[in-house]
Amino acid sequence: MQLGLQVDGAVVTGRSKVLVPFVVCHRLLGRSPRDGEQNFTCLTLAWLRANFKQLSNTATEQEVMYAAQAYIMQLIGGILLPNNTSNRVHLKYLPLLEDFSRAGSYSWGSAVLAALYYELCRATKHGVSNMTGCLGLLLSWALYRMLFLAAVRHQPYSWPLINR
Repeated sequence: MQLGLQVDGAVVTGRSKVLVPFVVCHRLLGRSPRDGEQNFTCLTLAWLRANFKQLSNTATEQEVMYAAQAYIMQLIGGILLPNNTSNRVHLKYLPLLEDFSRAGSYSWGSAVLAALYYELCRATKHGVSNMTGCLGLLLSWALYRMLFLAAVRHQPYSWPLINR
């Protein structure tokens, strides 16, 4: 609820290995980061930003779709479901964005929460020194539930969904 993501609906899942990543990238983004390489599993957020930073005034509807899919992939890899490197997004999410009407029916909120729970469990193991997941969600929950963590107690929170 805090992120405004759907928590019921189709499961967010995908093949951990996209069979022909070069073809998937060209079909859904109009280009591929590694034109000569056929076997890759992730897109870098820097490549997505650099290639889809700005649309021209004469952009076609297809180019707008490519840019929208690239932007959503940046949100997935940078905020919602980041990986350990924090600068890549797995290619398995890209086919889920092929049809926007269907992409909205997926349970993205459950996927984000499941990934965060998995990371919380993994972080308790001996020798683990980092943690990924939607840490903004964890922070907002902690500030709401554990008031002693708030740095300034006399000011109201700026989390509108929590305040509501």
